[in-house]
Parts: sequence; structure tokens; C-alpha cells
Amino acid sequence: MDRGLSTDFYMSTLPRIYIEKNLEVGDVFELDTQVSHHLIHVLRMKEGEEILFFTPQSSEYLARFEKVSRNIISAKVLEKKDTPQKTWKMVLAQAIPKSQRMDWLVEKATELGVDEIFPLLTNRVVKKTFCKDRWERIAISASEQCGRVKIPKIHEPQSWASFLETVYDADLRLIASLGGTPRYDFHEIFKSYPDAKKVIIAIGPEGDFSPQEIQGALDREWKCVSLGSLVLRVETAALASLAVLNFYLSR
Repeated sequence: MDRGLSTDFYMSTLPRIYIEKNLEVGDVFELDTQVSHHLIHVLRMKEGEEILFFTPQSSEYLARFEKVSRNIISAKVLEKKDTPQKTWKMVLAQAIPKSQRMDWLVEKATELGVDEIFPLLTNRVVKKTFCKDRWERIAISASEQCGRVKIPKIHEPQSWASFLETVYDADLRLIASLGGTPRYDFHEIFKSYPDAKKVIIAIGPEGDFSPQEIQGALDREWKCVSLGSLVLRVETAALASLAVLNFYLSR
């Protein structure tokens, strides 16, 4: 094994797997059969090879396979990786779009660093069936791929009215809509709130929020933001908003 490369580079090339287990350096443990099967029969991993695990502790660990049998792997934790956490928080309140577009949206929002997702049932939402467990699995898989150690929290779907009444404190509450007034661009917003570090952005369904829903947010001191002159699809609006928030919040 060539350790001439930097440790960070070496670790970045290793497979990453999320496990529901708290770890400490020196632990030797068996992986469950589903994870073991994936590593053995899909990734073709062998005894002596190394892997990165990340856990509910929001920590990442380098481990080595001590024993690989037909369907079970035992691994030893070698070291804990230093994983600095970002200092800002992004929360997406998303009206559930049609078809399977929410699946794709959860995946990409995870890659962009969203911290929480509130799926919403607004007046114009068409899709009434959903699978929160599936969205959570997608978020885990996206976190494994993109290198983040903290998986976004996905809340139970709820109505817009309920969400407005129960939403927790934030530095900024933003609603992206074509109908609300006044509408601000992001530059104006962050010029007025330069120290904001916790932001909620709400994105409506196909057809936008209803006027009553927009007014309900404005009455609670939400700010209406513009995403430009073009009409964007639901998932495009969500990801564009998160990308812009990343830019402003990370400065």
C-alpha cells in the first residue's frame, strides 16, 4: 500500500459507508449481512483492505477488514478522521412535486449540503403518496457518495399551515415565489442580514404557492425572494436557491 500520497487524498479514494453504530478507535466489530453482502459481492473487497465509515456521531473513521467470509465482514477501527463542520445551516421547506422528482431533489439537495428537509403538502400539491423511508435512504446514499458525514434530517410531510405554526427559530425565513410582494433578490437580503447563518428557504409546487399561502408567510415576517426573470421547475428552483445560499452563507 503506497502511503506516499497524502492521507487526505488516500482516504478520499476509499469507499465510504454509513453505519448505524457509534465507533471508537480500536473497536473490532461485525458488519450486518446487508452491508457485508454489498462490500463483498458488489465492491469485491478483501481482507486487509481499508474503508471509511461514517456514523450517527457525525464522525468518520478509517477501518481495515480483519476477516471476510462469505457473507460477514469483521472490521477494526484504525483512526478517527478530522472532519470540520460547516458553520451555517440551510433548511429546505419543499412542496412535494409530481412523479418521482422529490427523489432526485433529495439526492441533489444532500450533495449541496442541506441540513434539513421539510416535505410540504400545500394547496397545489398533486402527489399525495410518498415514502419518507425512501427519501432517507437516498439521503444516506448521496452522503456516502459526496463525502459529507452528517446526513440531512428529513421530517414527516405536513401541511403548509402546520409548518408555518411550528417552524423553529432561524436568522432568515425566505419564500421563493412569483407572486409575493415585495420581492427581494438574494444580494439585497444578505446585505440587510450579513450575519445570518441559519436560513430556511421554502419552494412551492408546480403552479407556485397560492396567494393565501404566500400571505401567511409574509404575515409571519418571511421575506419573498426572486430567482430571476425565468420560470423555473420546482427542483431547479430548490437547487438554485441552495447553491446561492451556500455562496452567501460560506463567506
